[in-house]
Amino acid sequence: MLLVPILLVATLSSTPEPWTKPVWAIHRGGEEGVPENTMVAIKDSVELGAEYIEVDLHATADGRIVLLHDETLDRTTSGTGKLSEHTWEQVKDLDAGSWKDPKLSHARIPLLAEVLAYCKEHGVKILLDIKDPNAAGANLYELLEAHEMVQDARVYMRAGAAQPAVKAALDPRLVQFPGSLVQPRGKDTPAQKMQQALDNEKSMGALLRSYRPVLEFYGTR
Repeated sequence: MLLVPILLVATLSSTPEPWTKPVWAIHRGGEEGVPENTMVAIKDSVELGAEYIEVDLHATADGRIVLLHDETLDRTTSGTGKLSEHTWEQVKDLDAGSWKDPKLSHARIPLLAEVLAYCKEHGVKILLDIKDPNAAGANLYELLEAHEMVQDARVYMRAGAAQPAVKAALDPRLVQFPGSLVQPRGKDTPAQKMQQALDNEKSMGALLRSYRPVLEFYGTR
């Protein structure tokens, strides 16, 4: 399986840390041949050497933070309707893998707590794309703190209708990713997408030009 990267380029900071250099993060926990935002995908990515994983967050009707990209269950699970209208008990046993491959019918929607425990155990940093304001508050911070992942997690909010509400709900103790995102779209291979990101002067401008030598190193390691 090939890792599907997104290129995250952090701006320069007065405080050196791993997050302030170019990072290849695996999109949706892994999605090339595996069901996105599941433990199946995350474990596969880590086994293949991923050091940074990006996942998407929503909250159930009873406030449990889970991994799911869409607002609804329909595309990636055997359920239907909005996740926010279902409790954790109602969604925890849904098939979240057959849509990708019938052999992966054992995949389930994971709780963020499970993912954080796994990432902590394996020394993997995590990027949290918060899609739902109900997944952005104190409960999120407390989960990160409980799993000793506050320093190994960053949050960012992609452009979208929910973004203002997510920003308003964001717990001030959460650390935001200090940079910008390039995610080339289309049906190209992961390697082609990497190169597109490197070549995307329009999106990256001077930031890309100044980082290019380091990007090339990270893209070929």
